Amino acid sequence: MVIGFPAYYDRVFSQNLRSHLRLVFLDHRGSAPSPGRVDTTEFALETLIDDIELARRTLNLGRIAVIGHSGHAFMALEYAKKYSANVSHVILIGIAPDLSTASAEATEKNWQNLASPKRKAVMEKNLRLLPDEQLAQLPPAERFIRSYVRNGPRTWFDPWFDASPLFEGVVANM
Repeated sequence: MVIGFPAYYDRVFSQNLRSHLRLVFLDHRGSAPSPGRVDTTEFALETLIDDIELARRTLNLGRIAVIGHSGHAFMALEYAKKYSANVSHVILIGIAPDLSTASAEATEKNWQNLASPKRKAVMEKNLRLLPDEQLAQLPPAERFIRSYVRNGPRTWFDPWFDASPLFEGVVANM
C-alpha cells in the first residue's frame, strides 16, 4: 500500500515493479480539496493512520507492505508501529530522520559539501527563475508543488529533471 498522492505515485512506480507487486495507492484526507471550514483535529496523524487500517480491512488485503515517501513515510512508519501485526514490510523512501532544525542544517551542510558544481549550477538557475520571494506569494498548495519542482537538483538523480508532470491532478491541501 503506497500512502499519499495516488496521481503522483502512480506515475513514479515502474511497470517492472508492478509485474512483481500489486500496488494499492491510498490517498489520505489531507489530500482532498477542502470542503470549506473543517475541524483540523480530523486530520490528526492518529486519524490518518486509522484511515489506512480501515482501507486495508475494507479491501481485505491481509498483511501489507506499506510504502511512504518523504512526508508520507512518517505516516507509513507510524502505521507500521501501531498495526505491526498487519504489516509484512515497511518501505521508507527519501525520508529525513526527523523534521528538526538540526536535520535541516545537516542537510544543507551536506548539500554545500557534497553536491557537484553542475548540480549546484542547475539549482542556482532554478532559484533565479523562481526566487523565494516569488514562491512565498503563491497559495500554499501551489507553493508546495512549485518548491518541490524547483528543488529538483536536490532530489532527483538527474538535476535537470522536471517533476511538474508528476504533479498534474495532485491536490496538496495545505
